Parts: sequence; structure tokens; C-alpha cells
Amino acid sequence: VVAGIAAIRLDILENYWGIILILGVVGLLITYFYNRLVAVKLFKEYQEEQFLTMYGMLTGTASTGIILLREIDNDFQTPAADNMVYQNFPAIVFGFPMMLLATLAPEKPMLTFGILVVFFIAMNILLFRSKIFKKKH
Repeated sequence: VVAGIAAIRLDILENYWGIILILGVVGLLITYFYNRLVAVKLFKEYQEEQFLTMYGMLTGTASTGIILLREIDNDFQTPAADNMVYQNFPAIVFGFPMMLLATLAPEKPMLTFGILVVFFIAMNILLFRSKIFKKKH
């Protein structure tokens, strides 16, 4: 982390600080509210624990998620920590294609954005499938 921060050229950062600040704030808000929505809708029994775990992991690393979880679930009574382990495989499966888009983004930003929107919709259909496709009794 220190080496990464030390490698930042301040003269370039000086020119783009406004854009970086806007992206950071927008990213923070979207991540916060989307994770809150997912935790409330899918993890009703332990929504606070799951929210902190997901938010910590998505804004830092898995260890950040565990640290936040330990603040309110010291003994790991809820399955939030287990969920973090189970989500690694789907994260790799869905995250790898998105990493490949990084090379396309500078050349075709609108196409990349369109692909990401389609990908986001598909992932949400998969995530909320039990809510979307309810069986009628």
C-alpha cells in the first residue's frame, strides 16, 4: 500500500483531484446503498452483519470485512463470515470477465459501459432470482 501511494505522481493528481473526488464519493454512495439493499432483502436475520462484511470487503479487502464484522459479531454467531468464503468462487467467475473489459474501456468507453450495464442486470437477476421468480402456491 505504501509503495502504491508513493508511486502516485502528485503533479498528475493535482490536475484530476476534482474528478477523483467525485468518483470516490459516487462510488462510496452507490456501494453503501446497494449493499444495504442487498443485506435488507436477502439477509433479513443478520442484515447488519452481512452489510458490514460486504461493505468492508468491497471497499477494502476480505480482512477489512472481517474486522467490521467482528465489531458487532465477535464470536461469528451469524453466517456472514461463512458467506464471505462461499462468495469467492462466484466473484472469480463474474469478476474475471469484468477485468478483461479494462483493456477495452479506453478504446470504446460506451461499449464497455453498455456491457457493464447488461452484466449488472444479469447479476442482479441471478442474485434476486428467488424474489423475482416467486412460485405461486
